[in-house]
Amino acid sequence: MNVDNTDLRDFYFKFRSICKPPMEIIADLDIGQLWFYDGLALSVTCCLGEKHLLVAYDIYVPKEQAINQFTEAYSRLGDEEYKRPLGMFLVFAAREKDDGILYVRLFSPGDWSGLPYYKHALPQSKHKYPRGWE
Repeated sequence: MNVDNTDLRDFYFKFRSICKPPMEIIADLDIGQLWFYDGLALSVTCCLGEKHLLVAYDIYVPKEQAINQFTEAYSRLGDEEYKRPLGMFLVFAAREKDDGILYVRLFSPGDWSGLPYYKHALPQSKHKYPRGWE
């Protein structure tokens, strides 16, 4: 997908706006809320904070491990060279600075990246929690 900064900024705000039902809040963390969606043949877990968004595809690890991975991913947002936490299929990582500039640290487009542009209301999630949590 060929994108420019305007496209990524638009994507960031559109994705933030879909973190609501039928997505499920599955955890409240110091760094933000974890939202989960499993439908349309894909599964994503998002960490939505006041000024950041992390999106992971298909989480199959226990709850504590997933929370640790999101916490680690968040802590790396300011690093010079962004690296995904080991074992985490993180597909998007971005944060807004106080000056309003958006820093997209990671963007790996795939079927998940169409969610904010889905023309209808998202169908109900098939599962309430990631498979590794049930």
